[in-house]
Amino acid sequence: MKKIYFLFVLCVSSQITAIEAQNLEIGGKVGLGFVNLKTSSYFDDNAEATERLTRLQASIVAEYPLSKRFAMDLSLGYAGKGGGDFEEGDELRFGIPDYNRKLEYIGLATLLRFYILKDRQVLPFVQIGPGFSYLLSAKALGNKIDDEFLRSKFDISSNVGVGIKCKVNTKLRLELLGNWERGWSKTIRQGGESLFNEAFAIALGCKFAIR
Repeated sequence: MKKIYFLFVLCVSSQITAIEAQNLEIGGKVGLGFVNLKTSSYFDDNAEATERLTRLQASIVAEYPLSKRFAMDLSLGYAGKGGGDFEEGDELRFGIPDYNRKLEYIGLATLLRFYILKDRQVLPFVQIGPGFSYLLSAKALGNKIDDEFLRSKFDISSNVGVGIKCKVNTKLRLELLGNWERGWSKTIRQGGESLFNEAFAIALGCKFAIR
């Protein structure tokens, strides 16, 4: 009897795994990030911020369903971050025309996605989760930033986003996403202050269901 029960559970588990695997979606997304650097990793009203830069972001993505409303959304790719000069009157301001810092990262984000509606052609959703990035290069005014001014090449961040997924047919899905990302790791040191990444991003995505 125990052997029969074990075989039954094994068969059911295999069928569930097969069904979930069939619903796996893979693809890519590309968008623009409106990025800056801040002097605090917390929600501090007194934190100083640089001017925003517009940077490219692109990644490969995969979505794994957990239920009809929940899914895990993974993305791996490139993200341009950084920021311009500090605002007028700030003691950290350089005052150099077109001054900017450009940071190039490769990053992984693991987001829990919740679909507000289910079994629809158009599906609005919200998502939240951590991101992990590694710094590939850091430049200011086109020149490499000295290592003595870099605090950490690893950046851990929080991500919150909203979007809409459209099921074009049985395999093709199109997405429009908006995402806010806040870094918690010190990236650059300037004037005795540590700077942290922040970004608002808009992206278009395309996924294909694996059948």
